[in-house]
Amino acid sequence: MRLEAIAIKSILRRRQRALFLILILVTAVAIVNTLYQLNRSMSLEIGDTFDKLGPNIIISAASSDHDLSYGGVSLSSKNTEANHLIADDYMKVYQIHDRDSIAVVSPKLVDVGVIDNQQKALLLGIYFQFEEQLKPWWNWQGKLPFKENEVLLGYELAQKLKKTVGGTLILENKEFQITGVLERNGTDEDQILFLPLLTLQDIKNHGERISFIEVAALCSTCPLPEITEQIRHVLPHSNVTGLQESVKMRTDTVERIQEFMVIGTIVIIIISSFVIGMTMMNYVYDRRVEIGILRAVGYRRLYIFEMLLTEALILGTVGGLVGYSLGTFFADFITPYLIHIPLTITYSWTLGLTSVAATVGLTILASLVPIIRATKIDPVEALKI
Repeated sequence: MRLEAIAIKSILRRRQRALFLILILVTAVAIVNTLYQLNRSMSLEIGDTFDKLGPNIIISAASSDHDLSYGGVSLSSKNTEANHLIADDYMKVYQIHDRDSIAVVSPKLVDVGVIDNQQKALLLGIYFQFEEQLKPWWNWQGKLPFKENEVLLGYELAQKLKKTVGGTLILENKEFQITGVLERNGTDEDQILFLPLLTLQDIKNHGERISFIEVAALCSTCPLPEITEQIRHVLPHSNVTGLQESVKMRTDTVERIQEFMVIGTIVIIIISSFVIGMTMMNYVYDRRVEIGILRAVGYRRLYIFEMLLTEALILGTVGGLVGYSLGTFFADFITPYLIHIPLTITYSWTLGLTSVAATVGLTILASLVPIIRATKIDPVEALKI
């Protein structure tokens, strides 16, 4: 009878022991695979989410005369700079080598105006379709401006002016319709009047000039320093600044998640190895009589070693396959209940084969000590039991 056939028959004769061992393997592999799938998907999704939550690169004109500030960035409102930025400059950002790493580019113009001849306020000209992508946390009452005579008010500015959605205001002797009011967000934006970029350029006689450009770059696909250097190359007359704090926050968050998952995985592997080793020891111990008979009829120690190792190989393979399948299913199933981030959990041949190979290797390593001890059983002593 072939070695594989003997091993399979032996497993079938001891179904309860074999099923218990497989259950341990399946549980360990399923938990480890679940943690790994969540770790990998969360790292990618959280990284991409951070990449899309606001700008991480600021492009401004090379100027020494700064008289305005927006979002912590010093800017110039004067139209006398030789190296000022123009509206078309934002398109040049998409000419860099790593343009696929650019999520959003939003040009802006900053100025100051007097509303209704009484309230001085910061004016920000933007493309609302870009700003909505750049700042997905924005919430507002009403709707975003669509026409050239429509504006959006920051929360506190609207309170000071006592204006609401549907009202009007006068700016530079022109009447504007208030289509929306931003909800309070605790930043400079609460004090700002937002209007279309082209409108602000027109009423303030800025021509094509803009103040700065905000860029949201995908840090997961290209390092930020490389992107900023490429932007400097296409816009040599500008200052390009990478906001390292946002990148560091992204990196720290992903690393903490990975550390937690790795520690959890290591603990589970250690515990599983110990339990598998103890289970295999009992599995082999209960077969002392069988092993003694095999030794008594002339089977060599190497043959018994190979037979027990084959059983461990079969059990490890079954446990790895079932554990990987259940782990992937479980990770996909629990994600909506535990994490409010859309994660992509998929079956992977590479990951599946790796899981099976790792499970088989772990089972064999944990089984070596009891198997080696089994090959040293004295057939005479075993037959006395």
